[in-house]
Amino acid sequence: MNINLLFKRVVSGFLVMIMVASVGTFQVNAAEYAYSFGTEYKDNVNTSQRAEYAAMYFKLCGYTSYYKTKPYESYMKGNNPNGVRRICSEVVSHNGHANYHCVAYRWAGSTEPMYKTGIYYGNDYILSDTRYAGVTDSKSDFSNTKFVEYIGCKTGSGSTNLVTRTRDEGAECVLGKQDSVQTDSQTLWVNRFNYKLSLGDSVNNAVNYANGFTYNDSRVKKNLIKGNGNLVIKKSKSSRALDIRKDISENFSEESLATYERHAKEFDERKTVEISKMAQRSLTGDIKTDTTNQLAITIKGFDSNNYKQVVTEGAYKGDYIIDYLELVNGCETESGYSVIVENNTIKAIYDNTIPFSAELNSDLTLKPVMTKDMIEKAYTEATSKYANDKEYEVTCQSGKLVYDLKEGHTVYRVRTEYYLSNETFFVDIYDYVI
Repeated sequence: MNINLLFKRVVSGFLVMIMVASVGTFQVNAAEYAYSFGTEYKDNVNTSQRAEYAAMYFKLCGYTSYYKTKPYESYMKGNNPNGVRRICSEVVSHNGHANYHCVAYRWAGSTEPMYKTGIYYGNDYILSDTRYAGVTDSKSDFSNTKFVEYIGCKTGSGSTNLVTRTRDEGAECVLGKQDSVQTDSQTLWVNRFNYKLSLGDSVNNAVNYANGFTYNDSRVKKNLIKGNGNLVIKKSKSSRALDIRKDISENFSEESLATYERHAKEFDERKTVEISKMAQRSLTGDIKTDTTNQLAITIKGFDSNNYKQVVTEGAYKGDYIIDYLELVNGCETESGYSVIVENNTIKAIYDNTIPFSAELNSDLTLKPVMTKDMIEKAYTEATSKYANDKEYEVTCQSGKLVYDLKEGHTVYRVRTEYYLSNETFFVDIYDYVI
């Protein structure tokens, strides 16, 4: 714990002792606050709804919950009625273009001038015309903060970042992303994660639940957790709201309420594979080989040759997320299994299989061949909408063949990472139809 935080806690304790000695015992029934931030960007990325969803789930957890989609610096640095800064509330969610040191909010409305603001992992920071509010400056006190989530590209990358700084300042648990992630995958992941928190699960269990799905961008599963991962932020003992439209419908849109109901239905219908006793033993050898062998024991008819294996390291040593993506003539699909490994032991196997006709794996649907010219064309098309915008610099591109089971055709899926002029990252995914 750093010296500033220790000093704050000692002084706070001393003042409480003085108050008790002066007026006798007292009981505090102050509200606990949750704040969620997001915005709409000019690149058609919109994290406003993500912020509203987070606020809805935090209200289900028992907090006085607000969201702001035009989060000016002065608003974020302003105080709750209890005198605590909004960005240091009991629960906080930041959603936007980001990097290890900042989250940038740059609203691009058609009727109001564009503003540029955000949060920075130190003192107040000005970059060109962007004003960042310092998250961990001398006036910020996270000693009563339970949980902060930084849902943006690379907020948990490197040895020092938003996650580590916020934890060092006293927040009990902080979550961030270790890599750049496509926005749609990010939104799906965090909505599932926050939904699980609203049921009274721990941060660790909610992460595992969200990691158990398949996404267009699997890098969404690369999380950094600092502090108490066993933290449960829900204050009430009920497992879920019986009637969300009656309980918390006020101030939330129809789309948010429908999103909750969709995630509740998804949770109720979630399929897992019962883990055999053999598979419950510690994975002592090569993690890829050992996990594949255990799936062959556990799942009848499982043949690893029909799957592509994708391994993602978890938030802790010995933790992995291993996706088995079913192949259609060599092209990966979103159908398959996600294996959650904790401390080198299989904890859960999620069934993400999508039924499809065996006839797809026939000579009639041979794996397409992408020529050099086709790949170059796909890459060019993928970046066309930002080609003339100096604020977007392409840092890397990659592509892979994917068979879209819903649409019934093969695409070359291009993943493009951009570095923006406000020192943040943005990922776009483009499907080049073959």
